[in-house]
Amino acid sequence: MSKSANDSLEEILRPAKPGPAPKRLQSHRPHGNRQKLIEEQRTASENRAIEYYQTREWKAGDVYAPHDLSPAEMKKWKRRSPPTSDVFDAVDLNPLDVYKVRIGRWKTAVED
Repeated sequence: MSKSANDSLEEILRPAKPGPAPKRLQSHRPHGNRQKLIEEQRTASENRAIEYYQTREWKAGDVYAPHDLSPAEMKKWKRRSPPTSDVFDAVDLNPLDVYKVRIGRWKTAVED
């Protein structure tokens, strides 16, 4: 082997010098934006927790007192009232007309 070929072979086999980390491994966001993102997620989580207890649907222009936001008042609005009319009457449909029984898969063969 010639000396230049031997030198190039040594360069290939020699371990590389440690250098700075590649840019792709560094964080894409500055540290300040990360803190802002964490704070926004925490706020959104708290808002969802509060909305869970807000059972009354407020409309634009509704006037309310502080008592309306109490847990007792929210519990009152959470209760569901029974339906005032029958769905089949509202759509003028007889349920027996659309009722179908499918027992084919449970039938057993009767042998004579």
